[in-house]
Amino acid sequence: MSEFHHRTTELPLTPLTDLAARTLADLLLPERAIDDATRDGILLRAEGNPLYLRELLTSVVEESGQDRSRSWSVSIRHLLPSSLESLFVARIDRLPPEARRLVQVAAVIGREFPVKILQRAAPSEGFDDELATLLRADLIREVRRYPQLECTFRHGLIQEAALSTLTPGRLREIHGRVGAAFEEFFAGSPHDHLELLAYHYYRSDDQSRAMAYLEQAAERAAGLGAAPQAGELLRRAKKVADRLGDVQSARRIGERQARLEVAP
Repeated sequence: MSEFHHRTTELPLTPLTDLAARTLADLLLPERAIDDATRDGILLRAEGNPLYLRELLTSVVEESGQDRSRSWSVSIRHLLPSSLESLFVARIDRLPPEARRLVQVAAVIGREFPVKILQRAAPSEGFDDELATLLRADLIREVRRYPQLECTFRHGLIQEAALSTLTPGRLREIHGRVGAAFEEFFAGSPHDHLELLAYHYYRSDDQSRAMAYLEQAAERAAGLGAAPQAGELLRRAKKVADRLGDVQSARRIGERQARLEVAP
């Protein structure tokens, strides 16, 4: 083809429109196979990719059982069909070791990630080359360059596949490094990012830091009038305190929970 490039035309394949995706889903699904909420969740996760949509629908229908006498509601929050998982994991496994390590760290940061945070969490002399490898492999793409370079996974299912290649211990380790990277990056304004810091440390081995940020985030949420959010953060902080065997902190957090519940 390189000899006849002047005779070729590039046709970019854009995602299906919402209407087209719904029409395809209706064609692929048995009548009343799943409820509307489950179907909408699948459409959202497929992001307009017809292959991903078909595989997600197939997996959900198979999981819902053989009884077609009623509509089924199936949890799709952590569903990654084996066919797609194998496809994505195979692409990740073909990467050089350094680039594979980088995409795993990027997946822990999130669907979109600041490149500066990725570099802090996964420092390497060949960082730029490793990032370029992920871009060329079409696993990630740039979303903005200003005020700082940020990238995103081409598809949310690719991020999930990258996460699936991590052991629980490795996942906790990376969450700790990502938390430390954000902590250093936001050193001048940590109070604006308390929930983000709490999120990563809560999933790391540094539970003392997790408890501290959860309490701070809860206090900030309560001050903004977001009582349900503050209550959930305190619940997690109490869980951490109990896990650590920190009786004094558990008592303090419990008292704050009680005050929050009786607040007007």
